Amino acid sequence: MPRLPRAVRARCTSALAALLSLFTLQACSNGDVEFESQNELVMTPQVVGRFELACPQTTVFPLEGTLPVPPGTWFETPQGRAFFLRGPDGAVVHAQTEIVSRYPDAAQGADVVQLIARVQRPPATAVGATLGYDVIYFQPQGSHALLPPGYALGNEASIELPDVVTNLLGQSGALVVRARDAYDNQYAALIDTHSAFLGSGQATSGVMTRNGHQVQQARLYSILQPVLAGPTPNTFLPHLFSVHAYVSAYSKERALTFDLRVSNGGSGADPVDPLDDPLGREYFKSLELIVPNGWLVHAAVEDPYLGTAYALPGGFKAVPLVKPIAGGKMHVMPSQAQFQRRLVLAPTAAPGQPDWKSAQVLLRREQLAFCRPNALPASGTPSESWWSWWNPATARYFPQRHALPRLDHIALAPLLAQQQADLDKLVAHVQSGASYGALPVPSPGLGWAHPWGVAYGGMSGGDEIVLWEGIECAWSASNAGYRLFELAHRMNNDRQAVALFDRDGEPTRFEQWVEQGPNGPYVDMFFYMTLKPGNDPFGFDVAPTFQEQYVLANGLAPDWEDDLALYEPHDQQHLVRYLRCAQVLSWLGNDALAKDDLSMQAQLVRLSYHPYYNSIYNHVSDTGLLYDQKEVALHPHSGFDIGRGEGWAFQALNSAYALAEPQWRALTRPYFDQLVDLVATGQSSCTGILQSYAYEKILEGKYHARQSIE
Repeated sequence: MPRLPRAVRARCTSALAALLSLFTLQACSNGDVEFESQNELVMTPQVVGRFELACPQTTVFPLEGTLPVPPGTWFETPQGRAFFLRGPDGAVVHAQTEIVSRYPDAAQGADVVQLIARVQRPPATAVGATLGYDVIYFQPQGSHALLPPGYALGNEASIELPDVVTNLLGQSGALVVRARDAYDNQYAALIDTHSAFLGSGQATSGVMTRNGHQVQQARLYSILQPVLAGPTPNTFLPHLFSVHAYVSAYSKERALTFDLRVSNGGSGADPVDPLDDPLGREYFKSLELIVPNGWLVHAAVEDPYLGTAYALPGGFKAVPLVKPIAGGKMHVMPSQAQFQRRLVLAPTAAPGQPDWKSAQVLLRREQLAFCRPNALPASGTPSESWWSWWNPATARYFPQRHALPRLDHIALAPLLAQQQADLDKLVAHVQSGASYGALPVPSPGLGWAHPWGVAYGGMSGGDEIVLWEGIECAWSASNAGYRLFELAHRMNNDRQAVALFDRDGEPTRFEQWVEQGPNGPYVDMFFYMTLKPGNDPFGFDVAPTFQEQYVLANGLAPDWEDDLALYEPHDQQHLVRYLRCAQVLSWLGNDALAKDDLSMQAQLVRLSYHPYYNSIYNHVSDTGLLYDQKEVALHPHSGFDIGRGEGWAFQALNSAYALAEPQWRALTRPYFDQLVDLVATGQSSCTGILQSYAYEKILEGKYHARQSIE
């Protein structure tokens, strides 16, 4: 991703408007739009799709939806291409277009885009009723092609933010995340929105993930560092947690979305900077978000440890995202643990007032729309002319890119009701901290965490082993269905203690762990999604333990620590249980946080499955790529030991590659070539089967076999 640019800047208004009066708008029978100059047909913007959503509670809102597109539709530089949305009242609005994922061939551009436009809905439409918006695409035909009357391009270089939002973004130190450790020492991290959104030019750790005239989103990374005014000198850790804040500002909206990832996953990759060093188990008293007075913090889901805001000196207030445990015991985050919170910041307003309603629309994802397939005719085959997940010409859902099945045979109302009921049940349990007493939520809340599933990371059975998740949600255009995946993803992250972030906030890069030895390159560790016994280049073994010893000596560990420690991350053989929600959020919502989670899993796969020795002494891990390459070289076209572990690892890699920017693709493409060569050379020339290995449970492992479930 590019470094933070000046996000608000002026651009001269196009001379286009002065020429629009030369053209006449005509309606085509197929819904497309034609217009002519006085001499010839100039262009035909196409009605290429349709978005639908449940009517939100505000009459004007920032509609967002993802759309698969054919090759050659959209590129990094649009070069005159544009999307518009046409609402029920006929009004046409220029949509900001962001790339979600890309075709493998860079010359074909994006294969999924996200459209964002501030639209109106008919005032008399009942909240919850289905609203539809036509998607209109314009590709210029020649250098003098012009837009027709009623079609005006927005200024892509600027965004119209309310003064109250601009003032918050520009106020230095307005947004701070702070925490207190076991000694009551304070640590703080500034969320530097000023340099991100207002173009101060100051250095900051962050990237722009969306940047246009309708919405700007910055991912801002910071590390909680000591505030040297604590009651107990010489007891500070070098740092506490790291935080990724995904802050979105929408045109004319008096609110900000504020998605937060808190992690205990320093990689130790920078040998001179202690701020990325691992800390082992981190005990802490509380974690708070500091905001100016006059602003409210709304949470997508309120859990038992979300506290009540209280006043601070200087015109600020603290909102406990993880409040202290009654009785004085500490919270604990295991090494590499992480958790997420979805928030909206908005000016103080009473329930039912416009500012409050706008905040609720963003908080509940009421603005999220879904692309639709063509209606099924009374007889015959649907035309599938609209770009959608169901059109074989634009079947770009998930890295598999298969057309989704139509669900015309399922009644829509019960499907929507079931998704709403499932969401309501899950929200109620997270709010109360109660368990289901069974899968998928057998555990009660454990402090800041409410983990999903059973503790064992390799749970047997087919639950959540799903190749294409979110089909019902996409088909029914269910806001509740999407939010259900959002909350399940949060709960899966509560148990997925695998975070490894470098000092810049990026997932640790495989390349920086490759060393050159006398026998060639090697990676000096045994790693299989997490570090295994042996060498420890990250520094987990040398993390400071004095705070941990203090907590244990004084009986300050939380009562639920052992229960949380039992939870393992989903292992590689069952990694899809973690990937599935993140994939839905990425492809249906272009969710930056979820896309980064998939990137993290891909980097962990690359650390686990690589073509190098595992020590300077030429050790080879039997779970690594090099081991498989050696076996295949000895026995080509006979099958090899490949199964679901590698399969789900490839799923993570393919997801990250599909969603990645060109720079990441260029770096990793040689690695993908090696994987393809391995499979092509290892596949049985006799049966076409990939897998062949000695399975100890069958005939004492004396024969090579294939396990059907693999």
